[in-house]
Amino acid sequence: MKSDSRLALSTFALALGLGAGTALAGPRVQTSLSALVGYDDNVYGVDSGPLATIESPYSTLSARLALQAAPGLHLAYSPSLTRYFDASREDHDKHSLQGTWARKAGATSWSTATELTYIFGDKEGTDYGPGHGGAFSTAIPRERREQFQNKTDLALRHDFSAGFVRALGRLAYWDMRTAPVSGCNYVDRYDIQGGLDLGRRFGEGERGPELYLGYRHGYQFQDRDGNPASPRHASNHYDRIVLGGDVRLGSTLRLNGEVGWSRHVYSDDPAIYAAPPTQTDLFTELSLAWTPTPKDEIQLKSSRARTVSTTGVNQFMLSHHQLSWKHSFNDTWSTRLGVRSIDADYLPADRHDAVYGFTASLTHTFNPAWSATLSATADRGRELHPDIVGSASSNREFDRHYVSFSVTWKK
Repeated sequence: MKSDSRLALSTFALALGLGAGTALAGPRVQTSLSALVGYDDNVYGVDSGPLATIESPYSTLSARLALQAAPGLHLAYSPSLTRYFDASREDHDKHSLQGTWARKAGATSWSTATELTYIFGDKEGTDYGPGHGGAFSTAIPRERREQFQNKTDLALRHDFSAGFVRALGRLAYWDMRTAPVSGCNYVDRYDIQGGLDLGRRFGEGERGPELYLGYRHGYQFQDRDGNPASPRHASNHYDRIVLGGDVRLGSTLRLNGEVGWSRHVYSDDPAIYAAPPTQTDLFTELSLAWTPTPKDEIQLKSSRARTVSTTGVNQFMLSHHQLSWKHSFNDTWSTRLGVRSIDADYLPADRHDAVYGFTASLTHTFNPAWSATLSATADRGRELHPDIVGSASSNREFDRHYVSFSVTWKK
């Protein structure tokens, strides 16, 4: 779609969302509109090569229309338009549809959550030049490229006197509608899994702690790297055994997640996958939410899982850790601080990239409808593999800073 028609479509979508929210205004409808201006001092996240430290102001206009269509059924539409004043190739429009549905009949409950996203953006990969840009460099413009995403979770649970049984399903799907370029090919991929949990709840009521033992079977698909003659990919089947739980300590602390072992089986043909075909690793997915005082909220998230690369023919172990703290000074002013660490250890390639980030924001709430936020983020991309040194290492590293100011109206 041409940029002018894309702009017209997205502007119409913003107006439609805002207008529909006004027309349908009532206790079950929520509408918001936000305008943001910012500055990015490293649009492509790379400090060397042809795309090194390209800077640009940018703006984003976004809206959200949320509707509770029926008890337990929530729908939302969120369009946004982003423009880069000195890097127009990165202009993109994002449209997301979200839906959640939860029902309960006696001892049986059902829940599903789906997010469908289409991004109208540039239709080519990003050429960093030979040897330049790391895993987290190429991921930055990837989220601005033409693509379709589908993220869906399903759960069916039945409680009985001795415990509960729960069936689960999950899909994460990316259809990258981009043409490959030298050194950076955004490939299609998906991760689909299903499983079963057997657990027990302790104590009385639905807020009592619960523990469970679970099994997951899944398939990770990775398309070829854009070369029709290349057979290489890292698609795999996997089995996972987990021990999980959900524990609340009073009304201020909640810990949930699961830990276990994940066994991935790849092709045993070295022309397709040039590493041991069977690999077993520790898997974790943990979350902690703590409200130590009425004015403070602390969240900690940590995960570790093997997945497929988005820009080549490899897979990697992805570790993601994030800590945030929100403090409300009063009814008008609040601040949020956050730190994160993301680590990608590639196999069979000799690459080990990481990014470390810090975010700070200050929000002023004028009244229930209007608020403004000033935000600043600093990222440090680093190469950690001991055998990559000198310029081969520094060419994969970067420093990036971006700041923004936004005003939001909601009804």
